[in-house]
Amino acid sequence: VDPIAVRTHIGMVFQKPNPFPKSIYDNIAYGPRVTGMKVSDMDDLVEEALRSAALWDEVKDKLKQSAYELLSEARRKRVHLELGTLLRDAYLAGEVEALFEATNHLNAAIDIIEREADRLGVARLNLEAAIQARTSAAYGAAKRHAHAGLSLLAADAYRTDYRLATDLRIEGAEADFLTGDYASMERNVESVIANATDAFDEVRAHEVRVAARNARNDLLGAVEANLAALARLGFTLPTQPSQGAVMAQLVRTKLALHGRTVASIASLPEARDARTVTAARLMMNLIGPAYYASPNLLPITAFTTVRLTLEHGVCPESATAFSLYGLVLVTLGDLEGAYAFGQVAMAIAERFDRSRHATRARHLYNTHVRIFKEPWHRSADALLSTHERAYADGDFEYAAFSGFMRCALLGASGRDLDDVTSQMARMAAALTEMKQTTSGLTLGIVRQAALNLRGASGASETPWQLIGDAYDERVIVQQHRDASDTTNLFCYLTTRMRLAYLFGQYREAFDAAKEAAPLEAAATATHFACDALFFEALT
Repeated sequence: VDPIAVRTHIGMVFQKPNPFPKSIYDNIAYGPRVTGMKVSDMDDLVEEALRSAALWDEVKDKLKQSAYELLSEARRKRVHLELGTLLRDAYLAGEVEALFEATNHLNAAIDIIEREADRLGVARLNLEAAIQARTSAAYGAAKRHAHAGLSLLAADAYRTDYRLATDLRIEGAEADFLTGDYASMERNVESVIANATDAFDEVRAHEVRVAARNARNDLLGAVEANLAALARLGFTLPTQPSQGAVMAQLVRTKLALHGRTVASIASLPEARDARTVTAARLMMNLIGPAYYASPNLLPITAFTTVRLTLEHGVCPESATAFSLYGLVLVTLGDLEGAYAFGQVAMAIAERFDRSRHATRARHLYNTHVRIFKEPWHRSADALLSTHERAYADGDFEYAAFSGFMRCALLGASGRDLDDVTSQMARMAAALTEMKQTTSGLTLGIVRQAALNLRGASGASETPWQLIGDAYDERVIVQQHRDASDTTNLFCYLTTRMRLAYLFGQYREAFDAAKEAAPLEAAATATHFACDALFFEALT
């Protein structure tokens, strides 16, 4: 069974708030049937029950209709309110499984809930239901509950109940993002930013915006939104740092690490300062967009977070920072040091195993560090696990990173092309489902190359060109340039060089190598860079 294919068809199912889903006849017959009561004539039993309730003459011609359908609209709402109130009380008393059914019934009766305190109570239930639905990957349900909660708030809700209004807006924004409703997401984010009285709430809103801009391939926009959030906490970083700034930060970090062992760093106490932990999270959220749009910013975020860890203690983001520090050391040629700090990252990831950044750290380690010390297929196999865990956590950005990089490593490590292209097709569908445009473009490059090498239908008649069902260089290359996406541009050029060489088009291979050379820093410490050096030497 393919877990990726199965996953796209699974979500949490919540009960529709219908208190009487069966017909009148089946509702009355239900008890005798499930208890095994011996009844000689069920029709007679149903008639007797209805006559005893003085209802037979009224409903005898409607026995096969749903009892719910026979209620007036006003009466339906009253029933929903009564049932919702009972189920809400059960939930508050500890029956956690009653949350969604209680909330669905109360939402169906919103129009007749008049007291402000009662409406706020239902809004809080919707917030709890939205959070639970999102963490269970039921994003449509999360959006419905968040928006139902927002509809119950008064116009001055930020003043009268700031915490509830802010949390519902942020939850609504995140659910909007996860379901692809970017216009609604922006409205919710702007509402929080405009009304926030707490810097940390403003930061949470910015983080949703960053994730959405990443997903839509607005890489510079994602960098700028993240830097705006960092500035709110007092950390100022340049959008496009110079190489000199990078080297200065590297020297500071090496001095801070001097004399410390892997074991001593991994066993540091846990950080408790909220500002430090939040800043570390924001800096590590910059990895994706900075990698593509501002490569010099990437090491600076790692250096800063490593030093924060040494000063204030470890947090989940520390694992990601040390993986990223290992990546930087790879670019400097220090493969042994990179591998050692990769082990620091893995040790910290174990301490925060179920955190989002433990998964991110493992992705970075397997993609950018481990491949320089161990066979590539080990990283490819590990990346399937990080892809699945990131998806389960709703971290679509890193689910996509791990997914496309796994496919790229499979394609570059000698696996059977029929199997590889089949896995790539399933992963492409998963990335489309997650609306991860930038990663989808990278996967398209390596997938089209594999299709060309396999001679698949839909591939170009000139197989050294990336033209086919998965990628069309005549259109998409310009998109890379327009988005300042130098990473995907480099991946395209190196893949084009490899194909041209393999198909005997040496002049085209040389031209692609020449154009790719100045862009190498955009895909540093990846197997793409290794491929580029190898085929550039051959051409």
